[in-house]
This record gives sequence, C-alpha cells and structure tokens, in this order.
Amino acid sequence: MYSDPKLDTIGLNACPQDIVFRSFLLETWGVRLMTLRLLIKGLLSIAVVLTAFDVAKATVLDDVNATLASGEIYFDLTSTNTPESAISWGFPDTSDSSSTVNENVADEKGNDANELDMTISGLAANTGYSIDVVIFGKDPAGSETYDVAGGFTSGSLTNYLWTDGTQITGTDQGLWRIPIGSVSTNSIGDLHVFLGTGISFDGGLNRSEIDGVIYSAIPEPASAVLVLLGACGLALCRKRN
Repeated sequence: MYSDPKLDTIGLNACPQDIVFRSFLLETWGVRLMTLRLLIKGLLSIAVVLTAFDVAKATVLDDVNATLASGEIYFDLTSTNTPESAISWGFPDTSDSSSTVNENVADEKGNDANELDMTISGLAANTGYSIDVVIFGKDPAGSETYDVAGGFTSGSLTNYLWTDGTQITGTDQGLWRIPIGSVSTNSIGDLHVFLGTGISFDGGLNRSEIDGVIYSAIPEPASAVLVLLGACGLALCRKRN
C-alpha cells in the first residue's frame, strides 16, 4: 500500500481505528481546556468579589474616607505618631467606638493632659498643606462641650468648638472636621500638628476627643494658573462647538 509521507504528517494515511482514537483524544483535550477556562473564569470572579468585599469592609470601618474630596487624605491618630503625649490623653478610648475611626480616640477628660504633637511624615518637602482636625462630638452635647485647641506652633494654639466644623459621620453623635489653617512641611517632608484640650465654654465640661486629621496639598500658584487656563480653554472649545 502506497503511503504519502506528506499525508502521514496530518494523519490521513492512518487506519480508521487510529482516526477514531485521535478524534477521541482531541475531543477529550478540548473538554479539558474548556473546563480549565471555566475554572479560571470562576477563580477570577471570586477574586473580584473578595476585592469588592474588602473595599466594603474598609469603608464601614473608616467611613471618614467616604466623605473626603479629591486630594484629601485622612490620617488617624495613633500611639505611633504621638508616642509620648498620647498616653496622658487616655489613648485609646473605645467608649465611642461605634462612631470613631479604628474604634479609638485620644480622650482628655481631666483638662490636665499634655499637648499632643501629631507628626505626619513622608509628604512633599517645603509644600503647603491644609489641615482639618477630626474630633468626636454630640449634637446636642448636654452638659459636655466638645472642643479642641489646634495649631502649628507648640504653646500657641487656637480654641475651636466642635460646632465650628462640619459633622461628617453619624447622626446625634459622630465625627466633626474642623479647619485649623495651613502649614508647610519642612525640608524632609514632615509637618507637625499640635493639639490641646481647648477651654471650657459657657460653663460646660470641657472635653476633647481627637480622632485624627485630614490634610490636602495646596496647589502652587503656577499649577493653579495652568488649571484655570485649561478650564477656560475647554469652555471656549465647547462654546465654538
């Protein structure tokens, strides 16, 4: 029987039994490949769901982040970024954990706590940042007055009531953000936010419960001009169209 070598390379000279067997192998591998593809798709779908679940958990735990504008960053007060002075504030205080970030605040109840030096590191050097202090408060507060003293020079702080800011979480109680101004980082990208107990207002009990700060970089004048020019150019293009 003549056998064409070219046909042998594609199996056309094979006997019928060989052809059936090869077809069976091809079909089997096809099913396996299809099963493998479905398995990979399933694993990818599970990964997406788990990722979404992690994001949801983070939002529930730290719902301050859900209130931030573009460019704003929340920095939670911890015993690490205020290593010495936080101790005298009774940190952490978890009594209002349902309304606070990471379930703790630095709570000063006795008006005798040391000044907090909250250090933020790793920022752009010699750059201006806007700072808001985040404190716990109640509305109405009853006999207690929630306030805080804040500034950027030790021993020279300004007093703020919680109502000087805006409530960002909770209903009758929650977190309030209070703008205290702007400050520039040093040559290594550090800035210091000094926080104190404030003063007693209207004869009420003075109480500071500090949760952290919100900071955002202040655009440089040149950058602001470029953004403005870009917006004007976009408006002109739309007008012409």
